Amino acid sequence: MTTSSGERAELAAAVSRLVADRAPLGSMPDVASGDTGYDSSVWRALAEYGFLGLLVPESLGGSGATLTEAAIVATELGRQLVPGPYISSAVESTTLLVAAAENGADVGELLAQLVSGTETSAVIGETATHSGVVVTGDVQSGLQLDGEVSGILGADSSATLLVVVSHSDALAIVRVRAVEVTVTPIVLSDVTRRAATVRFESVVIPREDVLLVGEAAREALDLAAARAAVAIAADSVGGAAAALVLATEYAKTRHQFGRAIGSFQAIKHKLATMYIASDSAQAVAEHAAASVERDLDGSRQIVLAAAAHCTAAYVAVAGDAIQTHGGIGFTWEHACHRYLKRAWLNQVSLGGQRALRASFADRLFNAPGRPSGSEEPAARS
Repeated sequence: MTTSSGERAELAAAVSRLVADRAPLGSMPDVASGDTGYDSSVWRALAEYGFLGLLVPESLGGSGATLTEAAIVATELGRQLVPGPYISSAVESTTLLVAAAENGADVGELLAQLVSGTETSAVIGETATHSGVVVTGDVQSGLQLDGEVSGILGADSSATLLVVVSHSDALAIVRVRAVEVTVTPIVLSDVTRRAATVRFESVVIPREDVLLVGEAAREALDLAAARAAVAIAADSVGGAAAALVLATEYAKTRHQFGRAIGSFQAIKHKLATMYIASDSAQAVAEHAAASVERDLDGSRQIVLAAAAHCTAAYVAVAGDAIQTHGGIGFTWEHACHRYLKRAWLNQVSLGGQRALRASFADRLFNAPGRPSGSEEPAARS
């Protein structure tokens, strides 16, 4: 399903109204300190509007929308610092489960639970399991997982974990119920999201819980990773825009030497730089979402560039917002430091700025068809 610019604006306005009414910024600290770390009533409201099933086809009970629409939701949730596992559950997990369903796996009930907001799911990726989990057995008779992985976003409140494992040189995505593992929450500086350490002790995976294997698993995982990166970029866009608004409004009302500080040249320049960073991040994130959805050539490079640019812009804008506010920006009661901490986690969750840029350069310079060795690239007109 494709939408016009007017429909996308209406979607953004609808999400904005919903979170403003149900999850105002001032309520975030109390919600984040609760048992689950997010407001279940807000989560169900997102489900009722169809926002949790945007990436699920209508034939599987979802809204049948595109990544562009999911990115709009992520932007508005980031703008209001709404707690909850939107990216890990409604973007990454649903992408893997839709691929599994299309390959014949029996995941219809789980998909329905995620779309309806009654359950959430988290993904334990290939990097984490490669270094922390030992896989024995075989796909036909059943796999067994032993070991420990840490820093898994959304795992503390999820009923189901989708675990990426490699066994006998074959990639597989398996389903693990949370009751079968030991989950230990981790305290993060960004209180709007939670992570956990997950310990596997002789966890048996029957054949029916092996959802995807081989090339099908790889393709699904690559798509899920790309969509999650775009969603994080979009979350960064929303957060940066909100931090800019906070700084601008404060510069208009805070007076020193009988003048609003926004009239000082240093503050003007800072706000202008923040605006350019925020506005450019929005354009980059929108282009990345469209490129993935249309499967354009070079879409993976575009996603990496967007992830690096948007998360860096968020960190810079949120940091400058605190500078504009002075010491008050770091007080617990103020929202400024919460945007900065969310910006930090967005960047870290994608591997960090250096890793993103290195991955981008690797894909760029090792792309198929690029001249190698001493050959000169073709001249550009």
